[in-house]
Amino acid sequence: MEQDIELHAFGTYAPPTAEILIIGTFPTHKRNREFEFFYPNKQNVLWKLLETIYNHRFHYNTGEEALNERKEFASQQKIAFTDMLAKAIRSTGKSSDNQLIPIEIMDILSILKVHPSIQRIILTSRSGKNSALSLFKCHLANNNIPFFESEQLNLIVGHFQYLNKDYEVKVLYSPSPRVERQFGFNVLQEMYTKALVLDSKNDKI
Repeated sequence: MEQDIELHAFGTYAPPTAEILIIGTFPTHKRNREFEFFYPNKQNVLWKLLETIYNHRFHYNTGEEALNERKEFASQQKIAFTDMLAKAIRSTGKSSDNQLIPIEIMDILSILKVHPSIQRIILTSRSGKNSALSLFKCHLANNNIPFFESEQLNLIVGHFQYLNKDYEVKVLYSPSPRVERQFGFNVLQEMYTKALVLDSKNDKI
């Protein structure tokens, strides 16, 4: 059993003009990574979803080329990435949220302060006490910031105020292979399209 405290491998990637911040829970185990960047497990469909939504094609799926290609894409689309845990223990050496023991939560509010262009936050897990949603709500509560949420079809939509600015939060299903098998790629594509592409004032797809 692995009980060593693991530091987040990537920290935060935020282009200077980022408008969307995508937040997961914690990187997959190193043995599952095809490249050293967010969502590097080839079975995770996040990058496939982004290819479809933005009509883009990644030419590399492993190594330094894949890393650089995804950073360039994120910069072009004004998307930042981070996770809710800065430090964690993998209780069984696995990568699922329920196998993680939180040690330190990422300071999301500091990220927002440093990058004021961010307007929308997207959380990519919502089930269980260690999901991105649960940890995010804990982070806000620890800083005495109220969080308001409601459910709209299969989306959880929330908002909060920080530094006199209103932030919109979209909480999605995980792009993990287990969730894709359960709901199908098309359901995930529709959900992520609504969260990423549409103007927050427009509820139609």
